[in-house]
Amino acid sequence: MVTRIGIIPAAGKADRFGGTIKELLPIDKDHALIDYSIMAMERGGCDPIICVTSTRKIAALAEYSPRLLCTIQTATRDIWGAIVAGLAVEADEYCFAMPDTVIPDDAFARREMDCDFMLGCFETDQPERFGMVRDHGIVNKMKGDPGIAWGVLMWNRKVRDYWLNYDYDMKSYTEAFNLARKVYKSNTFMMSDYTDISNFEDYKRVICESPPV
Repeated sequence: MVTRIGIIPAAGKADRFGGTIKELLPIDKDHALIDYSIMAMERGGCDPIICVTSTRKIAALAEYSPRLLCTIQTATRDIWGAIVAGLAVEADEYCFAMPDTVIPDDAFARREMDCDFMLGCFETDQPERFGMVRDHGIVNKMKGDPGIAWGVLMWNRKVRDYWLNYDYDMKSYTEAFNLARKVYKSNTFMMSDYTDISNFEDYKRVICESPPV
């Protein structure tokens, strides 16, 4: 039986939200923003779902959802530090999603790993906000032409082992992703929806326009 785990990075300070735990902002009376990622991972067969967070937020996140296996991020290398923490748990496959985004609940469902590294992508006209998937590699938050950005990730044990072997030499998550695409067989798939909640305007728009989770 194939084992698959989920990794959600949630150690950010949310400075634009005045220190509010952004991923716990309510979407409706029963759900918070992080539930989009949790439910997509559950539907995709992830067990456990590892939430990599900070000492300030771990109690609130663990109390919010018993479905989360919460751990503290000790490395300071933003998203890459969270991924490395999640890689400590051995599995056949790994799914990765941000805690403050709206993603489809089938983002990981029925996604068979027919390659080693997969990027779930979406179209955007705001390349400065995302990691753009270009012909020469992923380019992180740079001005340029509209195109395809990555939103979620999937990888297998081979990529996990490779990353752990070269972690000491890895400077960023973008570097890690580009190396995985270069060394192993990779692919992309398109998602029907992806919304990044980076400020209160994004949040208000989700409340008004997005269907309940």
